Amino acid sequence: MKGLATGTKRRIIGAVIVLLALWPAAHHLLTDHFQMNHWRFAGWAMYTKPSPMPRVGIYSPDETFQLPLAVFVEWPGGDRALRDFFDRRKLWGELHHPDEVAAVALRHSPNLDSVRIYVNTVTFVAGGHAAWRTSLYECDRERCSVVYEGRPHDGAPAD
Repeated sequence: MKGLATGTKRRIIGAVIVLLALWPAAHHLLTDHFQMNHWRFAGWAMYTKPSPMPRVGIYSPDETFQLPLAVFVEWPGGDRALRDFFDRRKLWGELHHPDEVAAVALRHSPNLDSVRIYVNTVTFVAGGHAAWRTSLYECDRERCSVVYEGRPHDGAPAD
């Protein structure tokens, strides 16, 4: 910072202080809205809630058939795709879509053009009780699109 005017130094320090003051609120909004891992990104709420493992259901496009995960993980690449998805989902929350899982399912199901993937995660709502949060993805051979990302609800997930 040698060579910078005193006024410039004060503005830089002031901006850093403002960013540090605003970060806890921004981090809370990111982790709450996208279900991101609150332990990451200089998380100030790391001890306030657990990072549960999401539950996944893979269905045919018309939802008449559910692919058992026990079968899926036996396919080449299935176990790794599912573990990688869980790891990335715990970090990035709803910002990470199940593209790899869909790719493995479609590679081993040549009669399907697409799959529907439900991802259910436990979250905590006002009052401290647990609720399910469901995301639904339509995945074809190119990519996954978000169909629904729901607010927390009581009751068992749809998988």
